[in-house]
Amino acid sequence: MKRIGKTCISFVLLSFMIIGFKSDVHAEGINSGQVVDSHKIWTIKFNDNIKFDNFSKNYIKVTNSKGIVQESQLELCEDKKSIRVKPNSNGYTPGEKYTLKITKGLKSGKSKDLKKETYMDFYIKQDGANVLQSSSPNNKENESLVVQDGEWVYYSDFTYNASIYKMKKDGTSKKLVYKGEDRICQLYASNGYIYFVSHSPYTKEEVYTAFRVKNDGSGQAETICYSLSPYSQFQIYGNNIYYVDSSKLYKSDLNGKNPKELLNNIENKTDEVFFMIKDNLIYYWGFNYLTGKETGIYKMNVDGSGKQCIVNNTDAQSMLADTINVDDEYIYYKNFSGIVYKSDLKGNNIQKLTFLNKVSAINTFKGYIYYLCEGTIYKIKPDGTDQSIIAHQVDDDANYINIVNGCLWYFNIHDEIKKVDLNNESSDNGLESEENISVKDGETFYVRGVNNPSSKIIKCTSEDVNGDGKKENIVLTGDYVNYAYKNLKLFVQDTSNGEIISYDALSTSNCQEVGNIITLGDFNKDKVKDIKIDLLTNMQRGIHSTYIYSLSNNKLNKIFDDTMIPSQGQDFGYELLSNRNIKISNNNAYYLVDLSKDNDTHYNNLMSTGLSTSLTIWYDGEDLDKDGSLELSRNIYLAGVSYSDFLCKVKTTYKFNQATGKWEYKYIEVESENYPCSKVEINRPDEENANTQENSETENNEEGNIEKNTNNQQEDNLGIQSLIEKDGFVYYVEEQWTKSGEAYCLTGSPLYKVNKASGERAIIAKNCYDKIQIYGEWIYYISSFNGGMHKVKLDGTSDTNLSISGVRSFAVVKDWIYYTDGMYSVLGGIYKMKLDGTELTKLSLDAGEEIAVFEDWVYYINSKDYKLYRVKVDGTSKECLEEIATHSLGVNKNGIYYLVRHSAASSLHKMDHDGTNSKWISNEIVGRYSIYDEFIYYIDYKDKCIYRMNANGSGAVKLSDTKADDIIGVSADSIYYIAGDSKDSQQVYILKKDR
Repeated sequence: MKRIGKTCISFVLLSFMIIGFKSDVHAEGINSGQVVDSHKIWTIKFNDNIKFDNFSKNYIKVTNSKGIVQESQLELCEDKKSIRVKPNSNGYTPGEKYTLKITKGLKSGKSKDLKKETYMDFYIKQDGANVLQSSSPNNKENESLVVQDGEWVYYSDFTYNASIYKMKKDGTSKKLVYKGEDRICQLYASNGYIYFVSHSPYTKEEVYTAFRVKNDGSGQAETICYSLSPYSQFQIYGNNIYYVDSSKLYKSDLNGKNPKELLNNIENKTDEVFFMIKDNLIYYWGFNYLTGKETGIYKMNVDGSGKQCIVNNTDAQSMLADTINVDDEYIYYKNFSGIVYKSDLKGNNIQKLTFLNKVSAINTFKGYIYYLCEGTIYKIKPDGTDQSIIAHQVDDDANYINIVNGCLWYFNIHDEIKKVDLNNESSDNGLESEENISVKDGETFYVRGVNNPSSKIIKCTSEDVNGDGKKENIVLTGDYVNYAYKNLKLFVQDTSNGEIISYDALSTSNCQEVGNIITLGDFNKDKVKDIKIDLLTNMQRGIHSTYIYSLSNNKLNKIFDDTMIPSQGQDFGYELLSNRNIKISNNNAYYLVDLSKDNDTHYNNLMSTGLSTSLTIWYDGEDLDKDGSLELSRNIYLAGVSYSDFLCKVKTTYKFNQATGKWEYKYIEVESENYPCSKVEINRPDEENANTQENSETENNEEGNIEKNTNNQQEDNLGIQSLIEKDGFVYYVEEQWTKSGEAYCLTGSPLYKVNKASGERAIIAKNCYDKIQIYGEWIYYISSFNGGMHKVKLDGTSDTNLSISGVRSFAVVKDWIYYTDGMYSVLGGIYKMKLDGTELTKLSLDAGEEIAVFEDWVYYINSKDYKLYRVKVDGTSKECLEEIATHSLGVNKNGIYYLVRHSAASSLHKMDHDGTNSKWISNEIVGRYSIYDEFIYYIDYKDKCIYRMNANGSGAVKLSDTKADDIIGVSADSIYYIAGDSKDSQQVYILKKDR
């Protein structure tokens, strides 16, 4: 073989041996036409160093038989003279023909050009072992929870404490790659990284972030794309990331850099965009999240060019497309009812697949439709023939079918991820191969010598309850007789061999057919989940019997039943006082329920009958003190002249003492739906100094922290502030949240009165729904307990319920209360009434979300179409202003202000009072805005800092670099806002306007 000239490059293609050739030899002279496996790696060797940069990568390509460029990874070898060409993690398609091309433009390290284009054809083996080696592009529509890269499979368990694991293809060598904080989805493998999407740690809004972590688990996770669609629209294709942010589709490098906008919404700015990529085409569709209207189905090239409408929005609306799958011949649409349609790739010949109904999930692959229906995965051809069952006992709530390299992955009813080999359709337990015994409600469960052969499973679940790292079956059984169960027994079963680890007979003789529950949680603080069983024993009164078992040393130990704590109010004192108060007390405090507004007839009857306590109908497990173990609480009602005459509710809480094996009384809480209720602390002498010191620290807090309390996360502004400053006092609502696991529970929402000078604080109303308004000497508020309209004097006395209906929003103007009743029935509508609750008048039949009143008009957001309306204060002249508004409605002399919610923030709009001259003011508002003295105060989405701008939207100025979560009130000299790292740690702060 002769040496070629200095002005060109020679190279060699390696298969199993190096084959040399000159640059002027035709491609047919290369060893073309080889048949290789689906993960073949080609090596190109040159006789000189290669200039390897982003431009060089454009001159080495692999195309399929249709000429479509395939996703490939190029690597420069250590000798600087060779380049490896790798397929993506899914490999090449079996039976397909491919061409490796080296085109003109490739340069040596001395910038010498390759003179002649060269190519080589190769074919992929197609035998029984390789028929289904590629992956379905529709995994993205199934959350892409499983990916494969070489010999390793990576997966997310998609729980609220999700993690990413890896294991070998045979299920061995399982390792933790990444420990998450929230659900993880959209996994992709590329260039030594695992890419994934999870909830953003930077905001409490419905915002998601794309991360990547090294596939060996080393190092920290890197943030790639900060703000994604709430629907986790993210995909890696080739060497690029594609993602949706605020109804825009972007393409960026794999590190998230150099983003390019490919699509700026679909049809409207409020369209939510969904997409998937196949064969260098982006298929995208969506819906308008304000109107619910479908926005059609389109396709375009991966560079954003060649946009085409496949199915117009009229057709898409009729099908209500929930998810879309694409294969080589068809597009499949599944609607929210589980009905599936298909069309060709041009959107023609739309057909309803009548043989598919109530489908939960769908994935089309290699000429078959794989679908989930009522706990079973089936496969079927598009014409309805050749149906077969792939897997049983599938979690119908998970709704995810991933197909990766010839295996179908799914979650079973025990939240374990399983796989089926599609080459021979044999089940493989995969991740939990040793746990192969499963159980199901309603099945027969017989243990010789323990229960009857006809015993049925009442409830069951699977979880690790002995701390060995493996899940056990927890099974509650009974004999089914006359629509009830008798002879109740609890079993713990080894899932690997079916052996019974331990069992116990429950002392409760029977329970109802339905309403029985098994929950798991750590009550005895040993960091292992205990078994809590609630049996519905009286359906008419909703009464349950409760048991808690701990499995220690593989033996069931009962640590709670109903006999272990006092019953029917024997754990607190109560009495009816002569001053028309009910006093409920324990060692630390007492509560007063004020019956002063009670009518004389009822009160006199009450004095005759006395008070009585109800039975316990339910026990709750809650980690109220946040020590990692659960307390047990129950509600008992104090009743009056009849069983249903509920005067107040007493919540008592107990904690299990592991050392003594007994439940210890902790505290009580009292609430009343119809009567004012207040708590009086009983301070011991040694506590008084501590309280005085704490108050002093509050006064001197430089940050202006009103008091260190639990989070007061607020709802959207109703034109009425959550905090009002008046005559040296601050009145505000504090929502108090407690974290239980990954969820937050609202444990209270008191209305406080704070002396600005001394910091002294008092509760003047116990249950307040966020917004308040002061009119004269009264504060008006909505009760969070019953949704009724209330008023209370500024000193906390004379709390009065003005309306028992479900009030959503209100405004007090000129001796009238205007409010919206949010019920979608004949009771719903826009109302007004006098300040004492009399002269109730219905102004409109519309159910309103929010309301504001200015001069002679009532403005409101209609719950049915989320458009702005107005009606005269006498109920006449109703008008639709034809503008979409989602929340935070306010009206003043300058016009109407309102917000429209987007995926991560909200846009502020303004219009004249008659609905004309609508204009956009800002697109980046977090939480609420507040208008005071011709200025708008708000938090900007980009930096979470507080800003001020003119009432017309001009002249925006940052007021502070302090991060904030929401503005809850503005006064003449101060801005009040909330901030904190988590929902249960937020506090109220003051920002002085002259800073």
